[in-house]
Amino acid sequence: MTDCVFNLAPTEIGMGYTGYAKTTGQVGRLIRIGERIKLHHSTYNHVFTVIGTGDTYEDIIVVQATPVHGIIVSKLTEISQAAMIIDLLPPPRGCSGEKVAEFANNQVGDPYDILTIACIALDVLTPEWFVAFRRPGSWICSALGGEALRFGGFYLDLGDIYTITPQQLFDAHSAVL
Repeated sequence: MTDCVFNLAPTEIGMGYTGYAKTTGQVGRLIRIGERIKLHHSTYNHVFTVIGTGDTYEDIIVVQATPVHGIIVSKLTEISQAAMIIDLLPPPRGCSGEKVAEFANNQVGDPYDILTIACIALDVLTPEWFVAFRRPGSWICSALGGEALRFGGFYLDLGDIYTITPQQLFDAHSAVL
């Protein structure tokens, strides 16, 4: 277990907030290395959406995309146990937090798309025009978070939303707050 640093107290976290985490595992490290190569900076390697609020971090419920279990509902503390940093951002102005949460919750049970992760890795090493492949009806964490924000009313002009990295989503999201 790590001592995770949060940017908000539990009672400040609202429905449809998007969480950005820096986790401690090897996959997280690899994602951040790829982001540093592509973007020249990286803090975050995981994205999730708040679908239930509470008075403690233990009470807060989120939807996240995981490689082993696909799209699942979790407690925020399940993420914070493996994270060093968790920053939560509210939906931008004009974006409905309820709609963001609704979209994320409606994807529960969908599969994770490891093929998209491989394509992002390939994209880091090749020009942007290289074809990206993915399975229809599957997600990676940052694409799920980005599409939930779009469903809520926040337009992201980032090209292919399904191959966005956690850091790219954070940069676009935080820039409009």
